[in-house]
Amino acid sequence: MQRITKRDKNEYKPFIYQTRTGQSAWAPAMKEAGKRILSFNRSQIMALPAIRSVFGFAVPLVLGFVTHQIPIGVAIAAGASLLGTIGMTSASRVRKRILIYACIGFSFSAFVGSFIGNSPILCVLAAGIWGIGGGLMVALGQVAQLVGLECTLSMLLFTRFATDPLHAFLQALLTLIGAFWQTLLALIPLPLPGTQTERSSMAALYRDLADYAAKPADEVLGRNVRESLLKVQNVLAESKLKSRKEKLSAALLEAGERIRLCLLQLDQIQQLYRERNETRKQADAIKQVFQASSIMLGQIAHILEPQSPWLRLVPQHYIIKQALTRLRKQLSQIETVVDVQQPLNLAESIRDQLHYARKLARAWRSGQTASIKLITPEQPYLRLRDPLSTLKANLSFRSTAFRHAIRLGVTLALATALYRLIPLPLQRGYWIPLTTLLVLKPDWSTTLSRGFARALGTILGAVITTFVIAVTDPHPILHVIFLILFAYVAYALLYANYSSFSLMVTVMTVLMLAFVTPQPLDLALFRALDTAIGGTLAMLAYFIWPTWEYRQIPDNIADRLSCLNAYLIAVLKAIENPDDYNEVNLQKARTETRLSRSNAETSVQRARNEPFPHTLNSAAIDGTLQAADNIAGSALILEGALLNKRFVQVCEELEPFRQRVDTALQEFVHAIKEQRSPAPLPSFKEELDTLERWRKVRHLTEEERAARYLLVTEIKHIIDNISIIHNLLSKRS
Repeated sequence: MQRITKRDKNEYKPFIYQTRTGQSAWAPAMKEAGKRILSFNRSQIMALPAIRSVFGFAVPLVLGFVTHQIPIGVAIAAGASLLGTIGMTSASRVRKRILIYACIGFSFSAFVGSFIGNSPILCVLAAGIWGIGGGLMVALGQVAQLVGLECTLSMLLFTRFATDPLHAFLQALLTLIGAFWQTLLALIPLPLPGTQTERSSMAALYRDLADYAAKPADEVLGRNVRESLLKVQNVLAESKLKSRKEKLSAALLEAGERIRLCLLQLDQIQQLYRERNETRKQADAIKQVFQASSIMLGQIAHILEPQSPWLRLVPQHYIIKQALTRLRKQLSQIETVVDVQQPLNLAESIRDQLHYARKLARAWRSGQTASIKLITPEQPYLRLRDPLSTLKANLSFRSTAFRHAIRLGVTLALATALYRLIPLPLQRGYWIPLTTLLVLKPDWSTTLSRGFARALGTILGAVITTFVIAVTDPHPILHVIFLILFAYVAYALLYANYSSFSLMVTVMTVLMLAFVTPQPLDLALFRALDTAIGGTLAMLAYFIWPTWEYRQIPDNIADRLSCLNAYLIAVLKAIENPDDYNEVNLQKARTETRLSRSNAETSVQRARNEPFPHTLNSAAIDGTLQAADNIAGSALILEGALLNKRFVQVCEELEPFRQRVDTALQEFVHAIKEQRSPAPLPSFKEELDTLERWRKVRHLTEEERAARYLLVTEIKHIIDNISIIHNLLSKRS
């Protein structure tokens, strides 16, 4: 591949295209925010799980009403209400552990809020601390973010019910009882397969991959694949990968990631062929490969669907076989100087991964055994998505998650001070920090859309609660019935539409408070005013300390590759000479690579919704980050083997490969920062042949043979992903 010339060097940007004028950039962003407010995803309605959650909420409420102990019933129901949302999101096998953590955090937060409620200074300080802690949870995924949000919500809300330490403890104990009651219900299996969450999310991933393979140029379909991958990764991040089904899940995820990487690269080649008159027939042949892949991916998704009928689907392997035959024929007719082997290798890799994924899916559904090609570190903290390691790595101002946490903490402290320290004519001023907490998010688009959704929900909620309180005032039983109905709708629409969820939560909160304290009709106006103030504070906080990310994407991805290179080279050096193994240095390098990964992924996610004149090259970005994750996974596996003393002898044969890898990854970093195409990638054949001969030496023990096989296998994996990154960063001509 030719090196890029000096004349067009400044024109080449592998990750960002400038396509819109600055003045018109805000319009699409505002339009996108409006779509988020009005969008309603029917597939995300959780009607059945909502029944279980609302039952846990309703029982203590009804018992409190029947026994004339309404305050006690409301306190227990409050503990059950927030835990109900978490019980619907976690995988079944890890739900207990997450819910127990949430129970403790929620109840402790309630105790602190009640205990310090009479001290404005302590309330402001606690709001800042809880805001930082809750904001930092965004680095750990959706479930952790929800736990952090609800613990902070609990602390802020219970400052309204300030009391002495003993009664604060009793209030927290009541909420703990409600939380544990909801936890017990969440552990009861629904009348669905035990792996409903895992299989449903995996089926959705393969269904989205099938749609993307049918139309690879559709950016919406590409975004759907990214979101499905993130959901599956979050589910598996909670797994210890011990059981057979957990290993099947991880293997299917790995196969899906590899298929996606190959599709991304093959689509780039198809676009290149389509631009040339002499290679359009070859582009049509590649399109057939995509269509065949889409059919097979759809079949895999059908097999994985928990509730789909068990049909004897006609195997479609002949379709991909025919597509490959045509592609070989068309590529053999190319007379121009282009790389004809690369698209063929990618298509064959897709075929192999499709067959493998189909076997895994059938084994999962039927309960049969399957050969799982999955190697993971034995030490949980060495896994790529280990939560505790990720959290530690983000405790730095270099972390975008940490900066968001600081911004949220400061804004919550300011919002609390506004009604606790300043003598403003505000009633129920705690709605100000509550709104700020619910609106202020890490990215601009979500903050904007949730701000409008929250305002809309509060205004409509004020109207609805005014009507409900007026109607049910003479009939308390109607008050309970309405509250339970609104709770069910809120749970069911948790992920379907945030505006509707916000509306229901507003009504729920006010109706629950009406049991404990009077709610005059004129308070609706004050709630609307407090909501407007809290939403405005959240918007101002983002604009005062923004985290616009699109300019940082190249640097963040380059930093990701640089830190990954440092960690990988440190591991390879330790394998070369095990006596030089330095656990402290390796831990530092591992922490840096986790932080760089978190920053790069967060930067890309936020940049996609920013109101600036840019369009992201999703194929290059997603493919590069995924390949980097694959290399990091191999490095973690090798470090795990080091810790288990599997490499005890000096391996001088590894040095040439290490040097070649170091050169290649450093070249990628320089190419990204200098906005140019990377230099041609040297062949690793000689180094790989040397390592293969080293692996096949006779008179080895079984342990030595297994260790050498592991090393060579992961080295091949590293080489494949280095080649992927080079192809994605290279300017095609």
